[in-house]
Amino acid sequence: MKRFGIGALALVLTTVVGCSSTVSGTPRAASDPDARAAVARSVLTVGDLPSGWAVHHDDSAGGSPTGCRPANIGMHSSAKKDAEFEYAGSLPLLLETVAYFHGDTAPAAFTAGIRSITACKRLTIAPGQSAPLVPMTLPTFGDRSAAYSLTFHESGLSVQMALCAVQRSHFIALIAYGDLGAVDRTQLLDLVHRAVAKLH
Repeated sequence: MKRFGIGALALVLTTVVGCSSTVSGTPRAASDPDARAAVARSVLTVGDLPSGWAVHHDDSAGGSPTGCRPANIGMHSSAKKDAEFEYAGSLPLLLETVAYFHGDTAPAAFTAGIRSITACKRLTIAPGQSAPLVPMTLPTFGDRSAAYSLTFHESGLSVQMALCAVQRSHFIALIAYGDLGAVDRTQLLDLVHRAVAKLH
């Protein structure tokens, strides 16, 4: 079940944040300690989470999600960092990616990514495992935000994944939260609040 959440995060990371570490064609991440330090202090740690959460280690290779075309953002992050957590050794699963953008490029990168996500109608995580990407109604976080949900079914069980993208100042954060059945909205909002509070 966890691989579905990781796959969904990978796809939305591609469309919202971008996989290249360049800004306006100039390599930055490899020679930008300030950007790397900014994301390092802004990504969630176990100490930021309620009791019961632990770092999740996933060594499975997994597949590449399909069904959505990555956005041509044009202005890529200077540095980014991922974090993965699990609760009580299983689900829920929480994944976060924080990316730092130089200058005033974050809003345009966010807008381009969200436009691409909105155009995505269905996401395939694995053969026989696909789901529509549905907008979620959540409060606005940071300077701007957007949220979506996906629900997958396997062996009579369902897993719902909530995906929240937030832009605040120079940062874009993607928070992905997945659980059996329906996600706990109260816990989701609490985790997103905790993540956004660190974006400075």
